[in-house]
Amino acid sequence: MGGTLAYPDLDCGARDGRDRLHRRSRYTRRAVGPEYRVAHLRQPARDVHPRWGLAAGAPNRRDRRDRCECRPHVTRRAGRGASALPGALAAWARVALVRAARYSRHGGGGNDLVACWAAGRPDGRTATGASVTDPAGGPSQRPAVLLGIDSGGSHTAVVVGDRQGRVLARAEGPGSAMRPGGAERSAAVILDVARRAASQARITLPAGVALVGAAGAGRAPEQQALAAAITAAGIASRVDVRGDVEIALAAAFGDGPGVLVNAGTGSIAYARTPDGKLHRAGGHGWQLGDEGGGYWLGRRALSAAARAQDGLEESSTLLERLLVALGLQTFDDLIRWTATATPAQVAALAPHVLNAAKEGETVAQRAVEAAAVELAQLVQILTRHFPGSDPIRVATAGGLVRVGSPLLTALRARLGADNPRARLADLGSSVDAPVGALRLAAQLLGTA
Repeated sequence: MGGTLAYPDLDCGARDGRDRLHRRSRYTRRAVGPEYRVAHLRQPARDVHPRWGLAAGAPNRRDRRDRCECRPHVTRRAGRGASALPGALAAWARVALVRAARYSRHGGGGNDLVACWAAGRPDGRTATGASVTDPAGGPSQRPAVLLGIDSGGSHTAVVVGDRQGRVLARAEGPGSAMRPGGAERSAAVILDVARRAASQARITLPAGVALVGAAGAGRAPEQQALAAAITAAGIASRVDVRGDVEIALAAAFGDGPGVLVNAGTGSIAYARTPDGKLHRAGGHGWQLGDEGGGYWLGRRALSAAARAQDGLEESSTLLERLLVALGLQTFDDLIRWTATATPAQVAALAPHVLNAAKEGETVAQRAVEAAAVELAQLVQILTRHFPGSDPIRVATAGGLVRVGSPLLTALRARLGADNPRARLADLGSSVDAPVGALRLAAQLLGTA
């Protein structure tokens, strides 16, 4: 049957007395998600009756002009061919029931068939003639398709959803964090991931609205540059770029207050106070800070390995672990690797440090505890913006503080000792940043 809803737009022979098919290309609507396209059926009007189900099929390539031999191509009478409808409903229910309008056997008006019901259409819209209308009679519009995008330094996640914030599909890919002058590169990575998510949801880009939370885009100039690049790439018609932790705040607390600390490639913390104001700490990049983040932790591990090699610190298995992780043989190989390593490559060492700490490697454990101190300080700074003495909800996001991570355990212990107001939720990896972006996109659509 194909993935379409078909109905005939027929001329009952006003000019030459024969049943004839309109084949004007302007009647075509392409399928997008729950949408459908009009697929013309080459069959005479007299063979289609009100309340028949029309299931999509390939158009017949020859005109059926002999009335005595006319048979419906894909039409099934409800009582005689009912088995066609369950199959159609199983294939996204691209089925319509039709009613006749302005019936004239051979008159000038022709016999217009109107699709008055489309199974599987959640918005209740109907197809009338060759147009699509809303239930209230409004203009034709494609149902809103939204994208929630988490553009991080280590990975990119895109979710496709509707205006109620429901997730329809999800895809992930490599990092696409915003770098100075790198808006087009970031947009190219996001486009690849967005296309895969759109394919899963059976939609085509551009989406109606995309809300992007991007690492490295916490300030207006970077946000504007990335938004322009994403729009130019054809990802969405309307693009709003915000800081990556802002979308994680929405995922963790909705519109409520709280502090969110993010430890991924870098580190940053955001707070939303009870009066709705936003505050931030950290997030200044690997050259200025990002203490407690992936690059910082990887860099610290490299330094510890070098100092142990020189006998300045106790020997450990950390150097051997790093060599294995990088596929290297000697410390000299490691020196050559670091000469060209990018911040993202250094940050990719952090999970190996966490694994070593979890297995009892003392040098790695000290590095993790130092990272927890840095992250706890970000929380401590932001809790000063909360008046009174009420408990403050704290959530975590980022690959380094997932459930079971020794860094999350160390951070919880540090907050318990130094910040009695902080209440670290057992969220860990459940803070789903792209879903937070999707919620914000739905809110943005509501203000349009």
